[in-house]
Amino acid sequence: MNKLLTAALLTLISVAAHADTWRVDILIYSDRDYGFGAPQIGIAPQGYSAEDAIPIDDRSRLATAGIRMLSEGDTLLGTQRQRLRNSQRFDPVLSLAWLQDDPPTRGGPKLLVRHGERLIPLSGEAVHRLEGTIGLTLRRFLHLDVDLQWSERVAGGLDATVLREQRRMRSEELHHLDSPRFGVLAHVIRQDQGAQGVGAN
Repeated sequence: MNKLLTAALLTLISVAAHADTWRVDILIYSDRDYGFGAPQIGIAPQGYSAEDAIPIDDRSRLATAGIRMLSEGDTLLGTQRQRLRNSQRFDPVLSLAWLQDDPPTRGGPKLLVRHGERLIPLSGEAVHRLEGTIGLTLRRFLHLDVDLQWSERVAGGLDATVLREQRRMRSEELHHLDSPRFGVLAHVIRQDQGAQGVGAN
């Protein structure tokens, strides 16, 4: 029995020693030119529940899930953010970065994003201008699961544009997820590879 217990403990220690930590950097931006001369193509906004995802300021639940949020200034996408800020068309809205231990193969934790003005529809619950979830999984390949909506006032109530995509992520590459109203730049890297700014291209 003691030998079995010792072997089990050694196995756990070995697994912990080889745990992989990944760094995720996200930059969400809006398109200022959206809607000029184009019809509204959005849908009625929906709320996202903290029961189904972890708010990015809930340190206890994040720690339990093996996630550590980094400060907004600690981003590897600073060059891209500045380039968007200098553009005439795009506006950087939110930068997110976190470290995540051993992303699960499926059904893992998702971060709950709520940012910007709270908007109250004619019926239903209030929503934030930017709201939704982002999650990282690791099966044979890394996948980023994005489900975000951008809400704004229109004649007769609120209108939302949804960006919903599951993207296979190649480590160290900059990925672009796009919708008519807003978009996401995403970068994932193994933490032991070091944190350096992502190239502008």
